[in-house]
Amino acid sequence: MSFINLALSLALIGVAVAVAPILDTVDRKLRARLHSRIGPPTLLQTWYDIAKLLGKEIVVSEGGSAVVVPLFMTVASALLALSALPPGVPSPLAPLDLLYLIMFSAAAHASFILVAVSSGNVYAVIGGFREFVLVSVNEVAFVLGLTAVALSTGVLSFSGAAYYGDFRPIPYIVSFALLSICLYVSSARIPFDLGEAEPELASGVLIELSGPLLAIGIISVLLKRFLSASITAAAIALPIMRYIGAYGLSGFSLLLALTITVWIIHSLIAASLGRSRVEVAVKTLISLYIPLTLLAYTLLLFGV
Repeated sequence: MSFINLALSLALIGVAVAVAPILDTVDRKLRARLHSRIGPPTLLQTWYDIAKLLGKEIVVSEGGSAVVVPLFMTVASALLALSALPPGVPSPLAPLDLLYLIMFSAAAHASFILVAVSSGNVYAVIGGFREFVLVSVNEVAFVLGLTAVALSTGVLSFSGAAYYGDFRPIPYIVSFALLSICLYVSSARIPFDLGEAEPELASGVLIELSGPLLAIGIISVLLKRFLSASITAAAIALPIMRYIGAYGLSGFSLLLALTITVWIIHSLIAASLGRSRVEVAVKTLISLYIPLTLLAYTLLLFGV
């Protein structure tokens, strides 16, 4: 069974790399349509943009070569986090796959901040510090939300989804609300794209990147968005799998369908919101996270 889990994990990684740029084009098309514009001419437009960047000369500013390692670490960490997600198939990582997911998800965000700090560009550093403030608040809530979802579904690992304990719907709804907000913030979409904020900071974290390095930077952002959508989808899938028995390949298919759905929902939310200042965004998140966390764990503690 571990071979099946490995195969599905590798398949999810392959799908993420291939499909995330296509979903980004869908994102761009939806945003353009909502804003009465035409948008990209083809669903492969983001792939064309990436391919064009990969074909350009590598130009690195003085001292900017330090961004290369954290840039590839961001991509690698996002892919390793994805490998923990296919639910319903026993894994040699169980019951540590939630810890594995949390560790590499945090590593992806930390590496992205290092890209900004390593570049030496003042605008990139400002964007990196904005990202750090946001991530510091969001990652704590993410860990608490993911743990609360696991406890309320009776599953302490995604791979153990076939072996359900007691599903507790009320704590699950509150826990999922907390987790879903955290994951939307992690996707770095408006109004939480504070590290980039293109009109204000001229692309913030990625300002020093060009050519192939910029292509890798774009891929890293898209993979983090795919990871956020996939974790949300996995949290939705856990209670569904209990009732329909969708394990193994069927569970994998359910995860992919839900991931695409969540990505589109994230796109629609981002297209309907405006930008925010970092202090406003952080205060808003804290005011949401604290009551949701207290309510979720209170419900779990008292066995509701």
